[in-house]
Amino acid sequence: MDMNTATEHVSVRIPIGAIALDGELALPAGAPGVVLFAHGSGSSRHSPRNRFVAEMLRSAGLGTLLMDLLREWEAPMERMSLPAARPDSWEDVFHRAAGRDALLLCPRDATPEMRRWRGHRAVGVVYRPESETGNYVPSVLPRRYDAFLYLDVTAALHPLPGVRARDEREVPETFPSGV
Repeated sequence: MDMNTATEHVSVRIPIGAIALDGELALPAGAPGVVLFAHGSGSSRHSPRNRFVAEMLRSAGLGTLLMDLLREWEAPMERMSLPAARPDSWEDVFHRAAGRDALLLCPRDATPEMRRWRGHRAVGVVYRPESETGNYVPSVLPRRYDAFLYLDVTAALHPLPGVRARDEREVPETFPSGV
């Protein structure tokens, strides 16, 4: 492929019901296909690593569509209260059984009760209270983890005073590990 071929970049907005998902489509001339980056909690279409990988794919002639599946990543930080854990979820079981922080080393020969499928709450960087029932992942703890640390009470993290996020324009030297 001719590396000097122009790539068209287009902002896209895909309406889905009452919300819209934003993304960026980059399509080199003659691209045989498009690779979709669907970013959820913990990542974004703006991250240096994701943009680097997308650029490598475009240099190979493929189009890229970088989408954020959750609300705008750059939104101001919000503190939100989590409702009590869903009944019979792993978090509910630990809260009722221990009522305090606990470490469970997951045995391979777990009891039938431990081998039950239960919801395991998965709250990421972006949390949507209106989707609370969707924040549970069906899990059998001993099959999913070697150890499980349950924290009965937590609080939102606070940014360190005087520390600002880095504005990285290039992929860190340690890419792809140590990022």
